[in-house]
Amino acid sequence: MNVVGQSEQPRMGPLTRILPFGQLLRIGAILGSLLSFFATGPLVCAQILKGSQAVLTSAGSFSPDLKPWIPVGQARFEADEVQSRHGHRAARITLGPDVTPNYQRLRQDFTLDIRPNDEFRASVWARSRDIKNARGPYLALEFLNECGQRLAIAHSGAVTGTDREGWEQLTAEATAPGGTFAARVSLVLHAHGTARFADPELIRTHRPIAWPDLGDQLRLVTIRGDQVIQPRFGGVGFHASPLKV
Repeated sequence: MNVVGQSEQPRMGPLTRILPFGQLLRIGAILGSLLSFFATGPLVCAQILKGSQAVLTSAGSFSPDLKPWIPVGQARFEADEVQSRHGHRAARITLGPDVTPNYQRLRQDFTLDIRPNDEFRASVWARSRDIKNARGPYLALEFLNECGQRLAIAHSGAVTGTDREGWEQLTAEATAPGGTFAARVSLVLHAHGTARFADPELIRTHRPIAWPDLGDQLRLVTIRGDQVIQPRFGGVGFHASPLKV
């Protein structure tokens, strides 16, 4: 029979070593920290586990009636076959001199499998004409709750210059905040003149994988003496305020 304190040590196995009372207290503190860590609800491990990407709408032609994009505001909204991009039909927004600029836009909402903490990139190609002394067309990426209220918004830059006859790509990136139910992409013209948009695209670039929430379910933690990584670990923050036993 082995006696604690003698030179001969008992054989080691998982949780079989007899430890002094002080070390038992230290291990109890460590286990308490671990159990607290795993019981804190859904933990997002975005930096460890990379989620999948998904294309919600891919670059391509607008339909002749622009659907499913919805026109918003007083303006002329039309499909444009002449100023296409690589053969893809464009959308055209025109504000005449008698119309007050008020963020006239084409918008589309996406609700299928949209979750908080998803990361998105929206993009579109744009060009402008007859826009003088005003900001050019731009893109907006919004996140909405179930009531349709805006939770967050991200903007691209505007088309450079007041007349851009060549195509320029606009991009906005953002992370869906808590409570997100839908993502909305808007193609905006807030100036007199004409804007054309082509090949809009919305991509979910990353989805963090949530740690499973086990609630108050019992956890089993096994400590193996032959797999110790930090033998002097004293709990979360132990290096700042060591546990004294």
